Amino acid sequence: SLAKNKSKLRRLGITHLINCAQGPSQINTDQRYFMDVGIRFFGIRGLDAPWFDLTPYFQPAAEFIESALKSGGRVYVHCWAGVSRSATIVLAYLMLKKGMRLNDAHRLVASKRFIYPNFGFKKQLSYVDSRLRHRPR
Repeated sequence: SLAKNKSKLRRLGITHLINCAQGPSQINTDQRYFMDVGIRFFGIRGLDAPWFDLTPYFQPAAEFIESALKSGGRVYVHCWAGVSRSATIVLAYLMLKKGMRLNDAHRLVASKRFIYPNFGFKKQLSYVDSRLRHRPR
């Protein structure tokens, strides 16, 4: 898979990578795996299950993406199937750092590729969307 193909990632100009399915029984990569090609790594030991709480990763992952992009980097965000965990992290980034509403962020990402965050992740994103809309300015 592309997620473990270091030479192809470098050819694509990827400088930063978020693995949303990190772990021995999933996609077993970490910072050491990418050291020799200079790719910065952020790992999430996330499960694609409605009960799994991804919210603790929203802000740190968004900061990682934002920092990478501000420094001229290219970020590859992946999970096992590429439709639920990774999509949820990208949606959270767009909401937290770009000020997008959940529906707008979902429409944008879905216009680029098929996404299908699981029910629990949708609830987590909806909660963040509601919190962002109602925070004092």
